[in-house]
Amino acid sequence: MKKYDEDAISHFLRVATQERVKIAPRSPADEREALINVQLSRDNMSASVTVEPPFFTKPWPKREDILNAMRAKSVTFGLDEEAIGKIADLRIDNDSVVVAQGRPAENGKNAWIERLIDPTRAPEVDETAETIDHRKRSAIINVHQGDRIAVKHPATPGVDGMNVVGAVLPAKQGKDLSFSAGAGLAPEENDPLSLIATLDGRLVDIAGKLQVMPELEIDGDVDFGVGNIDFTGLVRIKGAVREGFKVLSEGDIEIHQLVEAAHVESSGNITIHGGVRGMGKARIVAAGSITMGFAEQAHIVSGGDVHA
Repeated sequence: MKKYDEDAISHFLRVATQERVKIAPRSPADEREALINVQLSRDNMSASVTVEPPFFTKPWPKREDILNAMRAKSVTFGLDEEAIGKIADLRIDNDSVVVAQGRPAENGKNAWIERLIDPTRAPEVDETAETIDHRKRSAIINVHQGDRIAVKHPATPGVDGMNVVGAVLPAKQGKDLSFSAGAGLAPEENDPLSLIATLDGRLVDIAGKLQVMPELEIDGDVDFGVGNIDFTGLVRIKGAVREGFKVLSEGDIEIHQLVEAAHVESSGNITIHGGVRGMGKARIVAAGSITMGFAEQAHIVSGGDVHA
């Protein structure tokens, strides 16, 4: 605007009314279309639009005008129609508005093993009780033939992503892992991703591999370091069974040293090489035969022969 009315400007500043005052004729050169600026993020995962308003009689851009400006920048994916509509309908000017968002790739999950029975779990003890029987702190986990022990969850393929200019973002495949059966375990017939016990016994973790052991061997005494024993198979104790402890088994029991005032019970046979010194409290019960080095002050019940 090169020519203007200086007197009109001076009068307007003196009076300061709300009336419009013409200070110069409008020039076609002063007309300007709205400027639609489309900005892409560095990774092309989002796009924003900023509108610089038009001058004088030029119209505000419509939704299609904004879309055309976005297409010119190759923005074709993840469009936010609501945000685009607000720019057009509410005439949002000089404010950056996010109008498109990419979809990140979702990498696949690695295969993993779910242990349905955990041989490393701590025994449950009622810590709220007034007295706690620490003899019950046995770490033996019994399983029976046919019990489901573990399940493999396969790796997943992942889902590809896409940025706002339509470029595919490849997803990574989840990693597989081996799933082999340890001793006493086998894949389930109708579900090869499940492992079941093939025999009764004790579930153990040896170097990260699950196994079922049909026998339980205690290298020392049955005391507070071991806890009570309740097992499905053969129990072999190289030490003694101390006062107040229990040894229960669905199989045979063999004890190399002494049994004190303890409870020993088997669905099979019992052999106590060192004998029983029961102090009037020992209870030795077997469905089969009982063989002892000697027996003193003990309650003995046998479904077979008793040798002492």
